Amino acid sequence: MKTWRERIAEAEGRRWRAFGLTLWPGHFSADDHAATGRIFSDMNPGKPVCAIGEMRDRYGIELDHAMIALGSDFMRAVVWNNVAEAGRLLDAIEDRALALKREQAR
Repeated sequence: MKTWRERIAEAEGRRWRAFGLTLWPGHFSADDHAATGRIFSDMNPGKPVCAIGEMRDRYGIELDHAMIALGSDFMRAVVWNNVAEAGRLLDAIEDRALALKREQAR
């Protein structure tokens, strides 16, 4: 199963072309779009999950409102094929996940 970092790297390399022109640089696959709606891996065994679900599984954290808001923004970036924004939001999601891990360890 691919991580969201891998998915973003692949999306950056995709180009929609017509008549020799790049019409849309970078886009996500249909599988990427579907994965943005799956938060819980235990309910979707073997299926890719959204970015906050990936961090939840990786760091063993409980999600908070800030993390869910970041996940919603991330999903919007993926659906709109905004690869650069998705990358920025993934960094923010990981930063929040690490902060939550520190907070929840106390």
